[in-house]
Amino acid sequence: MATYQDIKGLKVKYLSADPSNLSEGDVWYNSTSNTLKVAPFVAAAWASGGVLGTARTINGAGIQTATLGMGGYLNTAPSGNYQTNAVEEYDGSSWTAQTAMTTEVNIQSTTGTVTAALSAGGNIRPGSSPFTGASEEYNGSSWTAGGSLTTARKGLSGVGTLTATASFGGTYPPGVFTGVTEEYNGTSWGAGGTMTTGRAETTSQGMGIQTSALGAGGKSSAPVATNVVEEYDGSSWTASPALPRNMVGGCAGGTTASAWAAGGTTTAGSGPTVTNSTVLWNGTAWSTSPATLGTAKYALGGSGTGPAGLAFGGNNITNVKQASTDEYSEAAVAAKTITTS
Repeated sequence: MATYQDIKGLKVKYLSADPSNLSEGDVWYNSTSNTLKVAPFVAAAWASGGVLGTARTINGAGIQTATLGMGGYLNTAPSGNYQTNAVEEYDGSSWTAQTAMTTEVNIQSTTGTVTAALSAGGNIRPGSSPFTGASEEYNGSSWTAGGSLTTARKGLSGVGTLTATASFGGTYPPGVFTGVTEEYNGTSWGAGGTMTTGRAETTSQGMGIQTSALGAGGKSSAPVATNVVEEYDGSSWTASPALPRNMVGGCAGGTTASAWAAGGTTTAGSGPTVTNSTVLWNGTAWSTSPATLGTAKYALGGSGTGPAGLAFGGNNITNVKQASTDEYSEAAVAAKTITTS
């Protein structure tokens, strides 16, 4: 019969008392109580979901069972433009086409829900002014113009709701990476705190609300990626523990107390650095999860909560736009105690 050491290659610790510095999933034998113990841990996994109607890079907002995917960048350029204004809604199993946005745009800030969403800034049709500060509001059936950002830019991230959004970071000509934060009240934008490290394409969609958000990873200069994380309290940004790896163009979901981030590139740009790995935030520290996306992708959309998320669309390693969707789930596994005598 195989022993634990044969299977795992490690010995079970033999201790007279339970250790105080436990890590998730630790196994030990308590000789005083004659018990075998396993520390609590979180079981996490990604599973295939419905397929987008249009393969593309994309941004999203919502929860796992009700997400809006907005805009993006296509494999081909209909009417001479790779950007798209296509909108799709996910119901927990499949995507359906919704009313298109007025503007064809990608790498913009997206926040809200399937019945009250906001798209702000981003990259529009190539030309003399490819960056926009315009925003559009969605009411579940149609799009209308919203207030304009003070600083037109692309690669910015957003958290919050239609009437309480924080959009931060991004880049604008001539290649300036900014830490500017702007807050939206449903009508107009106002200045918020400035990030310590100006950067674009942070892994921030869905990680928090206007008054409590994480700005994680991104690129602070081309083509340099970073693992820097900062936390926003509604007025200022402060340093937070770094990601386990550099991450640009990943997706995320959750809050400042419980979040996940997945995919992206570990250096700025495409190629073999594109990953399918997942990292987890417990409110204090980051860890690397064994759960992986079905396909290594970057510039993908993300939405959802800490224990239930969605990752969809994006570019693969060869820069081909994807339509696949992955659903994230996690469950806490309680501590186990086995009495041996």
